[in-house]
Amino acid sequence: MPLDLEAASLVRQKVYSTLNAVDNETENGRIWWNAARELFNKLAQAGTDRLQFVPFSAADAVTSPAGIDHGIDAAHQIYMVYAKKRNTATDAYLKVVDDADADSGSTADEKIILALLDGNDEVGVIYPTGLSMANGLVTNSTTTVNGETENAAADAPDGFYVIGA
Repeated sequence: MPLDLEAASLVRQKVYSTLNAVDNETENGRIWWNAARELFNKLAQAGTDRLQFVPFSAADAVTSPAGIDHGIDAAHQIYMVYAKKRNTATDAYLKVVDDADADSGSTADEKIILALLDGNDEVGVIYPTGLSMANGLVTNSTTTVNGETENAAADAPDGFYVIGA
């Protein structure tokens, strides 16, 4: 499926709404909100006015066999990744995979790995000029950084991506 881009202002509203949601019990909401605001300002200055908001849930991130295929089977740029784990002590490694479907167990396709090691951990990464993805977008959450054993949904993070062409 191709990208489903929309006005950057609509994506910005979705990001802010997610970060401010009642069920996102974060103590760092303003940090992420300010970082997102600066990213959107930078993208606007660069003329990037069409983006896509791609949410994922903990249940999505542990869909067998290798995470969730978001249906984005086209080249794209990742501008922002945000993830927040529930209050659980089990380690979770969020893996962002450049694959057209969720069939790859290969670590060669992993572009980003974010560690969430304590309860209520949250992490984000911003690529102001974008991180190139050639094939697609798959999200997975595993119990070890180099492993393939998926987390239980109760231990995996929820989050979102901001992507563009």
